[in-house]
Amino acid sequence: MTTATAPTSRAISSHSRGLPGLQSIHHVALITADYARSKGFYIGVLGLQVIGEHHRPERDSWKLDLRLPDGGQLELFSFPSPPARPSRPEACGLRHLAFKVKDLDQAIAHLRRHQVAVEAVRIDPYTGARFTFCADPDGSPIELYEQAPQSVVADGLDHEELTIVVADPAEPGVQALLADLDASLRCLSSGSLAHSLEVDDWRQRGGVLLVAWQQRRAVACVGYLPLALDRAEVKRLYVMPPLRGQGLAQRLLKLLLQHAAGSGIHTLLAETGDQQHQAVSLFRRSGFSAISPFGPYQHQPHSRCFARSL
Repeated sequence: MTTATAPTSRAISSHSRGLPGLQSIHHVALITADYARSKGFYIGVLGLQVIGEHHRPERDSWKLDLRLPDGGQLELFSFPSPPARPSRPEACGLRHLAFKVKDLDQAIAHLRRHQVAVEAVRIDPYTGARFTFCADPDGSPIELYEQAPQSVVADGLDHEELTIVVADPAEPGVQALLADLDASLRCLSSGSLAHSLEVDDWRQRGGVLLVAWQQRRAVACVGYLPLALDRAEVKRLYVMPPLRGQGLAQRLLKLLLQHAAGSGIHTLLAETGDQQHQAVSLFRRSGFSAISPFGPYQHQPHSRCFARSL
């Protein structure tokens, strides 16, 4: 039986320090079949800013320089009757463009409003990040990549890898975990479930859910729902009983704080019951301070509310 090994190059010395002064990719250049249509897509749909546009009569060609929000650049060219470059089946050379987005769901909704077909969302098996593909007017593949929060590997959990990623609450494994959470809350609240949220409501309100996975099973979660201005509320904090007492809830909450801060949230609010002593202790250890009941909890005598600035 043969095994695959990584290709090597004899031309590269093991002592090579790389190209002196190399910093970053300056721009990517694309040749378009329909210049006006492609210009409308990259400016009107994706929202790139125009740096400059020039007509080159000697080549019967237009050159359009575009800027991305992070300063990266894209060049669009028109040429008379350029030959097609195959995208399927994949050919050697440039494979696709990949744009990092802050919120994949919002990006997909925006593209669909502009009648741009978008593939089903997939999960990067190496990073846990969500991504999808669409195509520009020439059929060139464009990847939209949502940066996942920092993944963690927890020690002491049966010596198995534990990964925390942003997850879709509609995933079957996540749904099973949330059902366990709801059952636990019903026991604590004598059968009522005042604060449960439906998936559609969660999505419409821009909720973010972090889920810990172990052996392809969702075992813990925490999320937040944006409120007015720059505030959000911690929701759906839960760890399955076999994994409690090992610091997993605090790991989850720490990652949630990082994600919220990176998303422009300045204050996180939280609510729990006055008999949920572990949750109260967790919020205090994580830098939350006790506050008066807010919003829907103002008239609930057993609610304990907290806040933390980010």
